[in-house]
Amino acid sequence: MDILSRSTGLSQVRYQRAILDGEGIDLLLRPPVAGIGSLDFKGGLALIETGYRHAAEALATSGLAERFAT
Repeated sequence: MDILSRSTGLSQVRYQRAILDGEGIDLLLRPPVAGIGSLDFKGGLALIETGYRHAAEALATSGLAERFAT
C-alpha cells in the first residue's frame, strides 16, 4: 500500500512542479518530513510540529512576514 501511495504522490509532485514553474511563487516550503510515512497515522503530531517549525523559520529568514503583518 505504501508503494502505491508513493507512486501517486510522485505524479502529483510532477504536476505541481509543472504548475509552479510558470507562477510567481514568493515562498515554497518543503519541510523535512521524509522520515514520516504517508500511512503513519501516529506520526501526525510530529508532522504538524515539523511543518510548523519549518514554516516559522522560513518566514523569519525570508522577510515575507512583514508583508502580512498588520
